[in-house]
Amino acid sequence: MPKRDEIRDLVGELHPDDGVPPPRRSGGGERRSSERKLRALCSQVRRTLELILPADLELRVRDVIPDADPARLIVLLESAGPPGELAALHARVEGLAPLLRREVAHAITRKRAPDLSYRISPARRGP
Repeated sequence: MPKRDEIRDLVGELHPDDGVPPPRRSGGGERRSSERKLRALCSQVRRTLELILPADLELRVRDVIPDADPARLIVLLESAGPPGELAALHARVEGLAPLLRREVAHAITRKRAPDLSYRISPARRGP
């Protein structure tokens, strides 16, 4: 290891911050990282729900999006059934919500499972 005198000869003068790594620039890297992680979580939740939703409900997971609170996700579902049955279908899904959340908790790589809220709309028809 070089001695202080040898270092002084090389740099001219020593400062208190010599040898300290430069500060990290705030280029939004942390924000981008958290957004990427949130998108990955939404994808994991979507894949899990696609696998475990009961087929007799005739529901398709259209998307999973973050709510204003990152600990809460909104699950957008589409129903192939008649539009008049959406309220009854929503009640069934809400009854299954604890089971669905538990299965999601087992499938994702997070310490805490997010709260899930469900929105059901009629399936889009046409081209």
